[in-house]
Amino acid sequence: RKLVDIEHALSDLEEKYKQANAIIKEKEYLICNLLRS
Repeated sequence: RKLVDIEHALSDLEEKYKQANAIIKEKEYLICNLLRS
């Protein structure tokens, strides 16, 4: 495997990680609102 391939794989993982993080934050926010109401 070339270094470029590894860099691409890493940036893909980073994107997925950011998306997952955003979804988790969103769900936490929704759950907190549900619990408060």
